[in-house]
Amino acid sequence: EPENRIRTQTIQKSLSAYYVLACAEASSNLSRYDGVRYGMDRDAVLQYPSEEESDRNGHDQTTPLEKQYSRYRSLGFGNEVMTRILSGTAVLSSDLYHTHYEAAAMLRVFIKREFDSAFGTNNSNREEEEEEEGVHVMLVPTALTLPPLLNQDVDGTQML
Repeated sequence: EPENRIRTQTIQKSLSAYYVLACAEASSNLSRYDGVRYGMDRDAVLQYPSEEESDRNGHDQTTPLEKQYSRYRSLGFGNEVMTRILSGTAVLSSDLYHTHYEAAAMLRVFIKREFDSAFGTNNSNREEEEEEEGVHVMLVPTALTLPPLLNQDVDGTQML
């Protein structure tokens, strides 16, 4: 296989690596939104009634700080963001870190090297090269279906 080709398997695997890494980064980066230094306005959060968290015996299982975190994050983040945060937290846990996160990070490095090689951007001395051979443009499909016609009414579920 020529050196300047990007294999189909690389592109197919890149999506799974993206989701693992993006969720892990979202979890890590959004953990600072705790309502103390970053997050929603305190007065806006106080407008919403709080839900008491207790176990079956009525004993409180969370600290006031944990309650504050839970309240600010549940009001400040939508369902998709919370799903990504929880997925990222799971990926960064000690059980899945080595099998999922490290594998995705290694795949990211491999993908970058393959693209660098294909596009001729692998840090070689460019002044010595007369004519670079390689990929200059990459065309790939970005949608599973054709777009709707301009006069066609479409609901959101048809776009999936």
